[in-house]
Amino acid sequence: LSNSRRRLQIHLLQALAVEYRQAFNDLFTKCQGEKRGVLEQIKEKVSRTKSILNELAIQEDVPEPQTHDHEDDQAVLNVKDREIKAEKWISPEERKVMEEAQRKEEERQRLLRENDAGTRALNQMMGGTLKTKK
Repeated sequence: LSNSRRRLQIHLLQALAVEYRQAFNDLFTKCQGEKRGVLEQIKEKVSRTKSILNELAIQEDVPEPQTHDHEDDQAVLNVKDREIKAEKWISPEERKVMEEAQRKEEERQRLLRENDAGTRALNQMMGGTLKTKK
């Protein structure tokens, strides 16, 4: 093999490697987008499940899907709350807003429990139980 032929083969192989890398990166980006879409759908279903459990007054932990830190290229630059060991400082204004939101949610839940047609019907017609008396 001559030097010029070696240089030409090196150049062609490098161009082929660039094409392969580009094709892989395009496919990887597409798959990442699809995964994000599926995760968003799962998160919506989890939030619906949590709201239903909350309305039924059932205390159950429903885990949320999370991506691994290695899947996000910007993860090295971001600091997550779980990585910080110190307690977060909350300003008095933020505390008031949080307490007000909690009060509103408790009032909404109380109104839902008071005006629950299913529970009211169960109590009036069946004496509060689904079992028949024999």
